[in-house]
Amino acid sequence: MAPNPTASVIDAIGGLIGTIVWPLVVLVAFFALRRPLERLISGRRDTTSPPAGITATLTTEAEAAVVAATVARDAGTTPDEAARVVRESRAAAEEAASVGGMLGRTVLWVDERPDNSRYEHAMLAALGISVVVRTSADEALATLASRPFDLMVTDLQLGPDPNAGFALLEAARAAGHHLPCLFYVHHATPERVQEATRLGAVGLTNQPTALLRTAAKVLAPVPAAG
Repeated sequence: MAPNPTASVIDAIGGLIGTIVWPLVVLVAFFALRRPLERLISGRRDTTSPPAGITATLTTEAEAAVVAATVARDAGTTPDEAARVVRESRAAAEEAASVGGMLGRTVLWVDERPDNSRYEHAMLAALGISVVVRTSADEALATLASRPFDLMVTDLQLGPDPNAGFALLEAARAAGHHLPCLFYVHHATPERVQEATRLGAVGLTNQPTALLRTAAKVLAPVPAAG
């Protein structure tokens, strides 16, 4: 029997409850944003709802993950800045969820410290995107050789070389892997953005909202020819 996509979505949502909702409750207390984030968390829908309800639930889960990811990356976030994060995260999540058709898409995520991006992984998973994590360039290249992916997201710092991510993209291209690549870094400088563009990457960012929007754009279904 073929797998039920709706059931897979429901299972993914259930698995995210413990990893997203509890950290956000802590963030609410810390940043004095109880009302906005409580509305965000309480916006979860019954997972037995029809597809439209499931889409709304995905949006809420993605929004929660974007908020957590953004605040986690900046320990100095003020209440005003965190409120802005909530607004921007909602917009990005709604925009990504409206694209639709991303269930079953796969992302290869390359990062020496993948736990630092756990909220970003949950953010993509909330939209039905599978994330496969590798912690080195060699592991990433071996994995690319074993199966296809729809997008590669990689840090630049892989080992002692602060620009190893660029070398990874060049090695992947040389090996015949021409999937889109997005660099997700801690420091996005104009020089790094320029180099990523030169190498044909779809972007370079340190913002979870930009990551989500770019991933949704890249992974959106290609419209059928009329």
